[in-house]
Amino acid sequence: MSSVTVKMSLHLAPETHEILEKMCSDNHLTKSDLLRRSLALMEVALKYKKKGGHLIVVDDQDRKMSEIVGL
Repeated sequence: MSSVTVKMSLHLAPETHEILEKMCSDNHLTKSDLLRRSLALMEVALKYKKKGGHLIVVDDQDRKMSEIVGL
C-alpha cells in the first residue's frame, strides 16, 4: 500500500452511519480500514461480474448458498 494518503469528506444518512459504526465496533476496525476492505471486496465482485461470474456466499453451518445480486 502506498504511504501517500488522500483525505476525504463523506456525507452519510444517520442510519448508514450507525451501520458503519456497528460494523467497525463488531470487527475492531477503524472506519478507514472498513472502507478499504469494502472497496477491495467490491473491486473483486465487479471484476467477476464483468467476466460473467457471480458472487456467492456460502453458509458452512447451514450448508446454504446465496447469490449476491444487484451490484
